[in-house]
Amino acid sequence: MNLMGRIINVTICLMLLTTIYVVTVPDEVRAVQTWYVDDVAGSSGPDDPPEDFTSIQSAIDAASDGDTIYVYSGIYYERIVIYRELTLEGEDKETTIIDSQGGGGAVKIIADWVNVRHFTIRNGEQGLFITSSHVNIEDNIVEDFGWRAISFHTSMDNNIIGNTVSSSNYGIIFSSSFDSIIAGNTITDTSYGLLSILSSQNTIENNNLSSNTIYGLCLQGHSYNDVIGNDIWNNPIGINMDLSASAFMEGNYVSMSTRGINIYSYFAPTTPFITGNDITHNDYGIIMNAHMSLCAPTITGNSINDNIYAIKVGDDCTPIIFNNEIINNDFGINYDPSSGLVVGNTIANNIYGIYAIDSDPTIIDNYIFNNDCGIYLDHSSPSIDSNTITNNIIGIYCINDSNPTLTNNIFSDNVFKMNPLILEIEITPETLNLKSKGRWINCRIELPDILDATYIDISTIKISDINGNPLNIPAAYHPTGAGIGTSSLIVKFDRLMVEDYITPGDAEISITGEFIHGFIFEGSDSIRVI
Repeated sequence: MNLMGRIINVTICLMLLTTIYVVTVPDEVRAVQTWYVDDVAGSSGPDDPPEDFTSIQSAIDAASDGDTIYVYSGIYYERIVIYRELTLEGEDKETTIIDSQGGGGAVKIIADWVNVRHFTIRNGEQGLFITSSHVNIEDNIVEDFGWRAISFHTSMDNNIIGNTVSSSNYGIIFSSSFDSIIAGNTITDTSYGLLSILSSQNTIENNNLSSNTIYGLCLQGHSYNDVIGNDIWNNPIGINMDLSASAFMEGNYVSMSTRGINIYSYFAPTTPFITGNDITHNDYGIIMNAHMSLCAPTITGNSINDNIYAIKVGDDCTPIIFNNEIINNDFGINYDPSSGLVVGNTIANNIYGIYAIDSDPTIIDNYIFNNDCGIYLDHSSPSIDSNTITNNIIGIYCINDSNPTLTNNIFSDNVFKMNPLILEIEITPETLNLKSKGRWINCRIELPDILDATYIDISTIKISDINGNPLNIPAAYHPTGAGIGTSSLIVKFDRLMVEDYITPGDAEISITGEFIHGFIFEGSDSIRVI
């Protein structure tokens, strides 16, 4: 073999030996480490353990990925940045305090795989600000921040569990963040309790959102999240969905709010699924409106009781409302103006079971009972099919050209099936002598036994017609026989006012008035005039 060939062989052998050496000798692996921080330097015994640092940021700077920093009880006046994968753990959340001294952000997290637990974090503009993923924020007290207590931006797969957040403008905010769990937190005394903006596939579960000044929970802007088992009470708006946000909502308690669940669809479809919730003691249990878009929530299996409005369906909304319990509200389901489907609900003990203005919903197979008015229609002509309408004062009340299509409904034991509401009227004296000197003409109004005279608004009673001539002669406000348990009401009319419109012969006098909720009744009687 010539010299060049030998040189090539030697070179190849050296390369192989080098490769074998690199592969067979592993790198040194560093063990993870726990670092200790105490705000008071020095150690004097077991109750004053040794520390590596007196500031948290110094420990973070010294740590490596995977390390734990354990912080003993004390007040740490600092603003920290976590830029390594590590666990930051306080000794006791009540006594291990990070105080940002009224300015800036207390804790900024820019690394993935970070855990922060068992601290009080307080006093600044921003509490925890996270721009990374796989972060766990657990069992902390976060309070007294002028802007945001806990904020996530462009992140995913985080857990925010068991924290107490208070006295801040925003409680917890998710912005452009996904696949996270927000569970078991208490958020109170903020302006915006929990806010999700452009964030989806998050689970918001078993939180207590109460006594916030604007929202308990706000879902905003092309979001879809699961909202499950939360207690949301004493907020002006319990749950707010707008700018095309939607959600799956199940098992929440929503109470003591002006608007329990507020849905506003704006230029894009909003289709939340609302099921199995207890919605009670709100001004509006569920209220919805749409603007140039589809607002079509599915509302099923909820208990919506003791509100002023149980469900208010606003402009151009088309909800599906089925199998709910809607009891003890002023208004059960209020359409104004809108449409949709109402199927299989129990609607009971409301003033108005279903109240529709300029609306044509489809009303099928509902059990409508013990309401003052089962279905009230104002300029509305819905399809009403296969419902049981029973034990109401008024089954269906129609005004202003309402013309419903009625098919296969069961009406039973209503005081009035439909209007007109005709009451028995007795005018005295039965013979009126124009030459006599009496002052009054009396009118006895007889109500069905189930009603008492207090159900009538006395100020609305008038003589509306004599012998086909429209009139407006009001009753004097001196009724007799009006009281709880009394089904008769006697009112008086000024005889001189009536005599201006009668002549000898028979006079048919028509009386109209209103029940206390505005339902118009009528009746008539004839007297002899000589």
